[in-house]
Amino acid sequence: MSKWHFVLVLAILLPNDGCSPRGTMGDGDNVSTLESKPLESGQAPVNGINMYYEVHGRREGGRRRVIALEEQAHGRTTDRNTPVAFESSADDVAALLRYLKVDKADILGFSNGASIALQVAIRHPHLVRKMVFASSITKRTGAQPQLWEFMKQADFSSMPQQLKDAFLLVNPDVQQLKTMHDKDVARMQSFRDVPDDAVRSVGVPTLIVLGDQDVVTPECLRADSPHFRRTPADPARWARRLSWRSRHDAEADAISRANRAADRGVPRL
Repeated sequence: MSKWHFVLVLAILLPNDGCSPRGTMGDGDNVSTLESKPLESGQAPVNGINMYYEVHGRREGGRRRVIALEEQAHGRTTDRNTPVAFESSADDVAALLRYLKVDKADILGFSNGASIALQVAIRHPHLVRKMVFASSITKRTGAQPQLWEFMKQADFSSMPQQLKDAFLLVNPDVQQLKTMHDKDVARMQSFRDVPDDAVRSVGVPTLIVLGDQDVVTPECLRADSPHFRRTPADPARWARRLSWRSRHDAEADAISRANRAADRGVPRL
């Protein structure tokens, strides 16, 4: 696979983050419904789990491949008798890339997926060429206060039905859905700040992206690494407005856009 340039997509979402500051959901008019059929899919044995992945892109021509994956206990990926953690998931991602014989990839992470992408860059820097860090935080103070208030009382019954439906569409095991929810909530309840020195150690160009109705507060995003590059201070003007109608649609849209970029031969980030 070394002849290709790879984009790794990590769009791993909170069960319900309550992150729209105005308490409203967008109309989702900009959400794409274009489907991309994978060139390859399967389950890779990594660190005691079978990790589901898909590879998207053009069969002929072009130089890009997009790899999408499902984290421990998410969707079609199996679980293990350990908590879900950003660090262990980063190690799983690294193992998947080795399994696929990918020497280096550009990593696009959204929400919790961005926290995993950051840990990949910290723990396995030789695997990362460039990174997009979208809608995530490195410190608890970087999130809207209502996120942490919600997490104190998060319950499976409050998980949005569209997220439940998206999970059950690919895995009908209701117990695994509940396990995913509970482990994701526990991870956020015990969220620990990423040390500044670890963030500064990131040695790849990084673009930070946030939406104008995001869980992330723009004031708390600062360039801890000299390689980080931010959009200007007005995220409403410079960042693509996120749709809150369906986070699953947002994930599918990210994959579709990345795949269309590959088809058009868009220059690398």
